[in-house]
Amino acid sequence: MQEVVGPVQRAIVAPHLWAILAWPLVAIAILALVWCWRVSSVRGGARRPGPARVQAWLERWTMPAGLLASLCATVGHIVPLMRELPRERYLIVHLWRFFRIGDADANADLAFDPLAACACCVVAIVSLGALVARRRGGAPLAGDSRIGLLAVAAMTVALAENAVVVAIGLGLLASLSVERFVGSAPSVRTWSRATAFVSFLLGASVLFWALGGDWYDGRYVANDQARFASAIAEKRADKADSSSRTERPFNPSDYTGYGLLNVLTYPNSLVFLDESRQPVEREDRSILRAPFARLRVPTGYHVVRVHPGGALDDSVVRPVFVSRDQETSIIPIGSSLSFREIRDELTTAPSSSDAQSVRSALLSCRLFKCGPISISALACVAFLWVISIALLIWEVPISTREVTALGFDRAVSRGLVAIVGVSLFFRLFPLFSLWWRS
Repeated sequence: MQEVVGPVQRAIVAPHLWAILAWPLVAIAILALVWCWRVSSVRGGARRPGPARVQAWLERWTMPAGLLASLCATVGHIVPLMRELPRERYLIVHLWRFFRIGDADANADLAFDPLAACACCVVAIVSLGALVARRRGGAPLAGDSRIGLLAVAAMTVALAENAVVVAIGLGLLASLSVERFVGSAPSVRTWSRATAFVSFLLGASVLFWALGGDWYDGRYVANDQARFASAIAEKRADKADSSSRTERPFNPSDYTGYGLLNVLTYPNSLVFLDESRQPVEREDRSILRAPFARLRVPTGYHVVRVHPGGALDDSVVRPVFVSRDQETSIIPIGSSLSFREIRDELTTAPSSSDAQSVRSALLSCRLFKCGPISISALACVAFLWVISIALLIWEVPISTREVTALGFDRAVSRGLVAIVGVSLFFRLFPLFSLWWRS
């Protein structure tokens, strides 16, 4: 499978997307420094009215300013997103790599699309409203940091580009919103968050294994297909219409001008064109590493070699046809933890009529057999993730009486967890719809 067609997501690299999460974290750091300053002043006996007023002012307004700055950063990224929305684009940024072992490529990547924009705006507004209500109710300012961390955790899940970042956000939410009965026994809600976290991890693990192979006679057999493929953006992934792409009639205009190449996978990897020993470069002659988008490449057929590093073998994709003024993307095929990569795999079809699509292979993949009953891997993943999302949405307080009984802080905590559950449902909806159609 060297060429696929379908509605491939086309991204724009946004290097400052991390600012949405950074501003509340900066506010939390400032509050921690103010607390250390207050403790040292009291211990040293040098507490003066001047520093006390400064400390009180910082404690009162730092966290609202951080959340307001995060909201402004979200709105600021909506502008370029709306400009590119008709082209089905979204914003992406790579922060750092957690680990890369074989096909398991876990990175701290953030993605921004209309769903993430709505979720981040709602989380920021709800958190700001919670701070305002705390001020009016005379609540202690010590709880502001907890609300800020809850907002950061919820935004992390909304902006997550892969399952690893979602797991980090869910783990932070579960640890920050621990509720206990009188005594030391954890509440039912606490167990539900833990169950949701474990269910999501199990579903992601099953999907990762199912995309990379299948079980035969109790043994896991990996797929023998190529790791990367060239994807051409089309509105539909119709094999009957795309089979003609394997033999293109000669047209002189197809070999004049420049096309665009996108490599958004395997961050920090090098890309070589046409057996060149020099990787692709920017206009200032500096080496260009993935992820990158809209690289100008001469039209025609090319050979693309992806050098991931880390003692991994290079992957060669050939032939890659770059059309004039059109975008061609290099996407991974097989196991993946990225929602974007999984969506691209499941919505594209191979250009050759005799090749099997990833969607068909996933639908036919069986996790295990219990007598005459075969459990589909996709059904198992969907079941685990539906349970996880249902437990998260169950957290929302549904009445004013329940909010009053819970207390304001715990009601806000449950509300943010419910927002995370709703956004996660829509994030994973393409996989659910694939299961329902099957």
